[in-house]
Amino acid sequence: MATFEKNLAGWNELLRSPKGAVFQHIDTLTKRVRRLAMIQVGKKTRQLQRSIKASTTVGSRGGPVGTVLADNEIALIHHRGTRRHQIRPKRQNTLRFPSRGKIVYAAVVNHPGTKANHFLTDPLRKVIDG
Repeated sequence: MATFEKNLAGWNELLRSPKGAVFQHIDTLTKRVRRLAMIQVGKKTRQLQRSIKASTTVGSRGGPVGTVLADNEIALIHHRGTRRHQIRPKRQNTLRFPSRGKIVYAAVVNHPGTKANHFLTDPLRKVIDG
């Protein structure tokens, strides 16, 4: 007859410690999501790409929590997309911007909208689905 002894310290090490296998696995998955998000995000200026961060911490219940976020003010606009809208100047009478290699001035611009790029949730689904 076999007997088993509870080893709570061992379970805590496995499940909750930053050195444990579960924490390390969550950390690996979190970094994979970040890497895929950085590949998928728009790269016009690379500011949004550089703003994508990943971290794994011990959560309030004691288990590992992986977080991937983009801390750039335009992140949500890119992620959700926008409808068609007008852009008007805030401080001046006209807008000034480059278009086709020239500087253009306009009182109002009709923006066609931005297609959503789910650069945070798409990679999460890829990593979860395997």
